[in-house]
Amino acid sequence: MATEKQTPLDRLDYSGELGVVVNRLASAYEIGSPTNFSVIGIGYEDCNVVIETPSGKYVAKIFSKDRNPEAITRYSTIMEKAVEAGVNHPLLIKTADGGVVYPDSEANGISMVLMKFVDGQTFLELDRAPDEGEQKAVVEQAVKVNGIDYHPPYLLDSWAIPVLSTEILRKPM
Repeated sequence: MATEKQTPLDRLDYSGELGVVVNRLASAYEIGSPTNFSVIGIGYEDCNVVIETPSGKYVAKIFSKDRNPEAITRYSTIMEKAVEAGVNHPLLIKTADGGVVYPDSEANGISMVLMKFVDGQTFLELDRAPDEGEQKAVVEQAVKVNGIDYHPPYLLDSWAIPVLSTEILRKPM
């Protein structure tokens, strides 16, 4: 029996028109009217959307229906702490009322964050390993991450090293 491949939109607790959500998000974050948007087709848990406006290019991370409010707060706080620590992470945009997370009450309460879009490629996409300077930069980033004085509640991540082999065996390729 073949299983249907899940799309990023299937991860949301929302089945309406995404364009209206993107318009409300743009208004809440005061980034101008969207001229274009597209769903990023890869990713594991959430639905990521690239949004273009006259003021720039952004990525909205629309949290999955599997994330409860505590998990969303945990995730957004981790991102804020990483930015504060100088970790290379896209700048988080704040809503007009100063928040980072925007819950869309008109779209079944789905929550999202908005950040600046960073155009780049992974080493896998580049089809090469990092050179010595790039390796040093990765280690420097790891030092910054590990120096963050924030200790969120533990969360079992299905992609964490201790459970990765089980997860790989469970998922059909």
